[in-house]
Amino acid sequence: MSEIVCTSCGFTGESSAVTKGSIGTELVLWLFFLIPGLIYSIWRLSSKYEACPKCKQNTIIPIDSPMGKKFLKENLPDQYSATFEKKYEVNKNGLAWKLGKLVKKIVK
Repeated sequence: MSEIVCTSCGFTGESSAVTKGSIGTELVLWLFFLIPGLIYSIWRLSSKYEACPKCKQNTIIPIDSPMGKKFLKENLPDQYSATFEKKYEVNKNGLAWKLGKLVKKIVK
């Protein structure tokens, strides 16, 4: 599974598989009525879908797709920057930093 973003609740993370119906109803139908139990089981297995684990809606899109990036950028800018914008740290002990300081002294 890949990372997703839910357009309903804003959840980001892994999706989960959701099966419609009730396991209790399926068991009762299997115990008392063989044919309806079989039909109900087939319906439940065919109605599985990937959904948001938080709100159980199927309004999910891949986080690294163009629509996922657009949704994050417009609605959750903090998560967008944490996910996609690379943070650069300045190495003050590096050669480029020292060279920059030397050039600054010469220019002044």
